[in-house]
Amino acid sequence: MARRARVGIAVALSVLLLAGCATGNAHPSPTAIESPTAAPTTSSPQPTPSPSPALAAWISRSIRTGPVGAIALAPNAIYIIYEKSQPAGSYDPALARVAIIDRSTGELHDGGAFPGAQSLALAGGYLWVASGASPGVNRSDANVLYRVDASSLVVERRISLGRLVSNGNYEPPVLAAIGGRLWVGYGVHVARLDPTTGAVLHTSTVGNPGAGVSSLAIDPSGRVLYVGMAGDCVTGASVAEVNSTTGMRIATTSAYYGCDLGGPNLAATGDGVWVAYATGLEGAAAELRASDLEQSALIPGQHSNGIEAFTGGGVLWLTDGMAGELFCADPATGATRASVIWPLGGLVAADARGAFLGGYDGVSFLRPDPLCRAG
Repeated sequence: MARRARVGIAVALSVLLLAGCATGNAHPSPTAIESPTAAPTTSSPQPTPSPSPALAAWISRSIRTGPVGAIALAPNAIYIIYEKSQPAGSYDPALARVAIIDRSTGELHDGGAFPGAQSLALAGGYLWVASGASPGVNRSDANVLYRVDASSLVVERRISLGRLVSNGNYEPPVLAAIGGRLWVGYGVHVARLDPTTGAVLHTSTVGNPGAGVSSLAIDPSGRVLYVGMAGDCVTGASVAEVNSTTGMRIATTSAYYGCDLGGPNLAATGDGVWVAYATGLEGAAAELRASDLEQSALIPGQHSNGIEAFTGGGVLWLTDGMAGELFCADPATGATRASVIWPLGGLVAADARGAFLGGYDGVSFLRPDPLCRAG
């Protein structure tokens, strides 16, 4: 089960709890899917319903797109993978689209359909989009890495990722990039790619049969790549630390990070990596130090299986879709700085200039409590 699929379960359960009904769980049957090279379109932001007072306090602008499955930032733009007109709590990779949102105006530029797309990253002046094998996705569109023009969203190159999958595990491919480094994790492998051509520079095996890469994170210096691996209840989930240039493994931990629940979600800092994971009964988030991946901090309190962790702008951000909460914390200690009621969770991307949340109905421009920037 992919990390995004795990989040989908959390979101669906949240909808049931909040709405008291079973609507929005079933995916509609996919209709004819456009080519990824379809001409992009531009549109103005769509009006959104007024958020609740708790939500409104942290939102300056909302762009309604439909559920957001991935988000990445450039200095002037927000890139997303999303789906149009899906019910709250639903997410079907077969219907994935890619778009760019202007950070100043909020104008959305739609790049068309990218069936199976579940991860994106910016490297070498390009937008890179990875698609996996999912129900409803044609074989020709699965296991593909797209090099996309970052301004027009026109596909310039398609590269097969099929040879990286060697264990039949259908965790979706995940991308991570910083500076001149671009990595993809798929199956039991992580591969460093040329950020301009997508050519594989070298490949490292990080997982065991039955385990698949679920999350990647690169520390702010670009020197260390952290790899989260999902596993069944025999192999278990784990986290590995590798040199981001050579792929040589530095450390591995097999402390309990759940089993068969989508694998750990990672968020790197300068001193280590935060690991958010589901246990089946609840969720947890802990920091592992860079030197040996030993636990150095723990997010206090009780959390649900829907907890996710993100870092950016010198802040640790956490969403908990099943508990209905968004909170910011100290990236060194995990101490909560501020929180807000936030039903259905989402994905946070942040830098020194702003923070954004990709949620169940679109992208929110955040204006968090000033305490979030404390320290």
